[in-house]
Amino acid sequence: SESGRALLIDFGYDFCTGIPAGTDRASRRPWLYTLATLKRHFGGERVDAVLPPHSHDDHVAGFNLLRAVEGCQVWAPEGMADILEEPWRYDLPCLWYDPIPVDRRLPLVEPLHWQEYELTLYPQPGHTRHAVAIAFKVDGRRVLAVGDQFQDDAGGRWNYVYKNGFEAGDYRRAAELYCRLAPDLILPGHFEPLHVEPGYLEDLLARATVLESLHRDLLPAGSEPAGGGLEVHIDPDQAAIPAGLETAFAVVLSQEPPAGSNPALPGEVLVRPVVPRAWRAAPGEVRLSLVPGGTARARFFLVPPAGLTARRARVAADVTVDGVHLGQCAEALVTVVANGAEGT
Repeated sequence: SESGRALLIDFGYDFCTGIPAGTDRASRRPWLYTLATLKRHFGGERVDAVLPPHSHDDHVAGFNLLRAVEGCQVWAPEGMADILEEPWRYDLPCLWYDPIPVDRRLPLVEPLHWQEYELTLYPQPGHTRHAVAIAFKVDGRRVLAVGDQFQDDAGGRWNYVYKNGFEAGDYRRAAELYCRLAPDLILPGHFEPLHVEPGYLEDLLARATVLESLHRDLLPAGSEPAGGGLEVHIDPDQAAIPAGLETAFAVVLSQEPPAGSNPALPGEVLVRPVVPRAWRAAPGEVRLSLVPGGTARARFFLVPPAGLTARRARVAADVTVDGVHLGQCAEALVTVVANGAEGT
């Protein structure tokens, strides 16, 4: 800003993924010296806030440290905030080790005013399900920050990961967004800015449409979220619970809407919790209906035996849809602590 204040998009642990020598936490420490460089070269006085396009550790690892040093706030899209604040609830790759408190939850597709700028966050599925594209203008140029949607300088290589919740039509939907916004400059998370040339966005949409068609043609219906199938996870994904006492869990089921305009009928889903021997789960099964494009939750309680201690015991969700037994589609890791003790 002309005022000397800064709004950061991302603040991770290093400049390039893969440089740290190990996979331990000590290899993932964020760097602060870039703040002095920012202030020295651009006249910055303070950082007001930091905002992530997606929740991966190499983009958010420094948020808590930045808050402590600069006194800034963390802003996050409303669909991403819970992942930052309660990462143990989610079975997703690249989560940061610690909770990151979110000071401001930002709605999507509503203008956000900061200093002399107006920013708008748009849903950007592809690399991760809850990612956003951040649109704003600088010196009359339309700019779009897209995080890790692509994995090369030219924006020509997709960067989808099935475990991040990728669905077949994600890149087509994102490309349609890009065509509507018509950015002059695209800012990726790991590469040089991309100056948009004539025809680039139309080519992106054409290739994204092919990507969707390949998934729908090659994958049998119901095999993966990318093929229009069922996605299942247990909430929370990791938990420490007391022995002998009941703790609430939920099996969360969602399904991508079918391709085309024909709505699909609701499916009958049977969910059975699968627990270690001598544990109790109540109820023993839950029946519910799931509409494609919707989400349903089967709630149940777990009770480990009194006096038990265990680390990362497995609890699973066994799922049957319309009479077809899909088996154990999701698991959670449960640490059992003595009643009254604190778990880690």
